[in-house]
Amino acid sequence: MLPNLFKTTVSPSSCGGSAITVGQKMLSKNGGRISLFSTTRISEGLGKLEERTPKDGECLNGVTDFYKTLAIEANQHHIAIDLFLFGHQFQDIASLAPVARNSAGQVYRYPGK
Repeated sequence: MLPNLFKTTVSPSSCGGSAITVGQKMLSKNGGRISLFSTTRISEGLGKLEERTPKDGECLNGVTDFYKTLAIEANQHHIAIDLFLFGHQFQDIASLAPVARNSAGQVYRYPGK
Protein backbone atom coordinates (compact mmCIF):
# COMPACT_ATOMS: atom_id res chain seq x y z
CA MET A 1 0.00 0.00 0.00
CA LEU A 2 2.69 2.55 0.95
CA PRO A 3 4.82 2.07 -2.19
CA ASN A 4 1.76 2.74 -4.34
CA LEU A 5 0.78 5.75 -2.25
CA PHE A 6 4.18 7.47 -2.61
CA LYS A 7 5.37 6.25 -6.03
CA THR A 8 4.87 9.70 -7.62
CA THR A 9 6.49 11.68 -4.78
CA VAL A 10 9.73 13.31 -5.90
CA SER A 11 10.27 15.98 -3.23
CA PRO A 12 14.00 16.07 -2.42
CA SER A 13 13.58 18.45 0.52
CA SER A 14 13.94 17.58 4.19
CA CYS A 15 12.79 19.28 7.39
CA GLY A 16 14.87 17.27 9.85
CA GLY A 17 15.57 20.21 12.17
CA SER A 18 11.85 20.75 12.69
CA ALA A 19 11.32 17.01 13.22
CA ILE A 20 14.02 16.87 15.92
CA THR A 21 12.53 19.94 17.62
CA VAL A 22 9.04 18.39 17.73
CA GLY A 23 10.45 15.06 18.95
CA GLN A 24 12.35 16.84 21.69
CA LYS A 25 9.21 18.62 22.87
CA MET A 26 7.30 15.33 22.92
CA LEU A 27 9.99 13.56 24.98
CA SER A 28 10.84 16.46 27.30
CA LYS A 29 8.89 15.11 30.30
CA ASN A 30 10.35 11.60 30.38
CA GLY A 31 13.51 11.72 28.27
CA GLY A 32 14.42 9.17 25.64
CA ARG A 33 16.16 8.82 22.29
CA ILE A 34 15.46 10.38 18.90
CA SER A 35 16.72 8.69 15.73
CA LEU A 36 16.81 10.80 12.57
CA PHE A 37 17.17 8.95 9.26
CA SER A 38 18.10 11.24 6.38
CA THR A 39 19.10 10.83 2.76
CA THR A 40 19.29 14.54 1.87
CA ARG A 41 20.55 17.80 3.30
CA ILE A 42 18.08 19.53 5.65
CA SER A 43 16.73 22.19 3.31
CA GLU A 44 13.43 23.30 4.87
CA GLY A 45 12.11 24.51 8.22
CA LEU A 46 14.10 25.03 11.41
CA GLY A 47 17.85 24.55 11.09
CA LYS A 48 17.77 24.78 7.29
CA LEU A 49 21.21 24.23 5.77
CA GLU A 50 22.23 25.92 2.54
CA GLU A 51 24.21 24.16 -0.19
CA ARG A 52 27.95 24.70 0.26
CA THR A 53 30.89 24.04 -2.00
CA PRO A 54 34.22 22.98 -0.53
CA LYS A 55 36.71 25.86 -0.49
CA ASP A 56 39.95 25.70 1.51
CA GLY A 57 38.48 23.40 4.16
CA GLU A 58 35.65 25.72 5.17
CA CYS A 59 33.21 22.78 4.99
CA LEU A 60 34.99 21.32 8.01
CA ASN A 61 33.32 23.92 10.23
CA GLY A 62 29.60 24.15 10.89
CA VAL A 63 27.67 27.17 9.65
CA THR A 64 25.02 27.33 12.38
CA ASP A 65 24.76 26.92 16.15
CA PHE A 66 21.13 25.81 15.87
CA TYR A 67 21.97 22.12 16.26
CA LYS A 68 24.37 22.68 19.17
CA THR A 69 21.72 24.70 21.01
CA LEU A 70 19.11 22.04 20.24
CA ALA A 71 21.41 19.36 21.66
CA ILE A 72 22.07 21.28 24.87
CA GLU A 73 18.30 21.63 25.41
CA ALA A 74 17.83 17.92 24.66
CA ASN A 75 20.57 17.01 27.12
CA GLN A 76 18.83 18.98 29.88
CA HIS A 77 15.73 16.80 29.31
CA HIS A 78 17.76 13.55 29.13
CA ILE A 79 17.20 13.08 25.39
CA ALA A 80 19.87 11.56 23.14
CA ILE A 81 19.78 12.19 19.39
CA ASP A 82 21.21 9.75 16.85
CA LEU A 83 21.73 10.63 13.19
CA PHE A 84 21.68 8.02 10.43
CA LEU A 85 22.85 9.69 7.22
CA PHE A 86 22.55 7.83 3.93
CA GLY A 87 23.48 8.65 0.36
CA HIS A 88 26.41 10.10 -1.49
CA GLN A 89 25.33 13.75 -1.74
CA PHE A 90 26.55 16.54 0.56
CA GLN A 91 24.68 16.61 3.88
CA ASP A 92 26.77 19.12 5.91
CA ILE A 93 27.76 16.72 8.67
CA ALA A 94 29.94 19.45 10.23
CA SER A 95 26.80 21.45 11.03
CA LEU A 96 24.67 18.44 12.05
CA ALA A 97 27.18 16.53 14.21
CA PRO A 98 26.89 18.76 17.32
CA VAL A 99 23.28 17.65 17.82
CA ALA A 100 24.49 14.08 18.37
CA ARG A 101 27.81 14.86 20.05
CA ASN A 102 26.31 17.21 22.67
CA SER A 103 23.30 14.99 23.48
CA ALA A 104 25.07 11.65 24.08
CA GLY A 105 24.03 10.41 20.64
CA GLN A 106 25.95 9.09 17.65
CA VAL A 107 26.37 9.96 13.97
CA TYR A 108 26.26 7.03 11.57
CA ARG A 109 27.22 7.70 7.94
CA TYR A 110 26.39 5.20 5.21
CA PRO A 111 27.63 6.57 1.88
CA GLY A 112 26.06 5.35 -1.31
CA LYS A 113 27.79 4.19 -4.44
